[in-house]
Amino acid sequence: MAMTGKAGERGSPQHRRRWRPPLLAAASCILLFLFFAGWKHWSRLVGGESSGPDRDAVLVSVAGADILVPRATWDRLGEKAGKAISRHIESEVEAARTAVARLLGLDPPKGVVVDTTLADLPEFAARLRRYPWHLTWPVVDSPVDGNSAADRPAAGLARNEGGAVQWPERSILRHEVAHALARTGSPEHARTGSEGGYGTDLPDWLDELPAIFAEDEKLSNRRRALWQSFCRRHGRLPFPLSRFFAMEHPLWGDREFREAVRLRNGGQGARIRGTRTIVLSRSRFQALSQEAAIYSAQVRGLIDFLADADSLAVVAILMKKGGRSELKDPAVVSGIFRTRGVDLTEDKLFAYCAGAG
Repeated sequence: MAMTGKAGERGSPQHRRRWRPPLLAAASCILLFLFFAGWKHWSRLVGGESSGPDRDAVLVSVAGADILVPRATWDRLGEKAGKAISRHIESEVEAARTAVARLLGLDPPKGVVVDTTLADLPEFAARLRRYPWHLTWPVVDSPVDGNSAADRPAAGLARNEGGAVQWPERSILRHEVAHALARTGSPEHARTGSEGGYGTDLPDWLDELPAIFAEDEKLSNRRRALWQSFCRRHGRLPFPLSRFFAMEHPLWGDREFREAVRLRNGGQGARIRGTRTIVLSRSRFQALSQEAAIYSAQVRGLIDFLADADSLAVVAILMKKGGRSELKDPAVVSGIFRTRGVDLTEDKLFAYCAGAG
């Protein structure tokens, strides 16, 4: 025989109706807690509730890297822009990690991308040293909806009051992250830092190779076109191998450029590679930037030459060797490639360049 509860007793309709609002309120509170817990994980205060400069920074965690940015700036950006910047940095870091893993056989560790405004502050130095790699980058100027000062071409030059040419930040994030990741796989004795500031003691062509390998197809195609155009127009490589393997990067190998960077002359120059600054004459800037472009194009050409010869694995061997002086010698480098079945000579590389495409 069915039993029906009295009004107000447990299980009665009145009892269920009375408890429904509190249950709904409790469920709402749980959902709100989970939402804010997730938000706190996405964008959390460095060091929690610690005092001092950590209160002024936000640590955003994405796959492959943390992002360290000024709290006030990040709050001004708002949630939508902040998430867009985070997604962009995450995708570029992951692309660099994939490329470096493929080229060098590394399992790239997680590092940190730190905004330029925080990079040189002594109170953050110890924190940055805890990461296997860190990269200074204008985080708050990162692309939102595909538009960023970091991605604008060299045509975006500006003039200061003295009439000197300023060079805005033009580095590509993926390229720079790949530099940082490749350094983690270099032998300890090769991380002494070259004059050019790459952070390893490898020759610059080899330092550049993983970073240019990581670049997207659009930029890679521009580099290929520049290299092939030069070979066909001039009937030679832009840089003979005797010079190419031994030379410093055209920018960081230039004494005037390095001295200008070391001046760090504040508002009188534009930022380059983080917080360093430079002011150059127009003619000097144009000469250096043109040479740097063709230098990078030849590195891209060498990558393609090795890829077509199924010999990119040799790059990892060269990176592990370390020795800056011996890897500047074309005979030594060509000899290493020969032992792997690759005939890397100037004639072969030129024939590939002139006939490619």
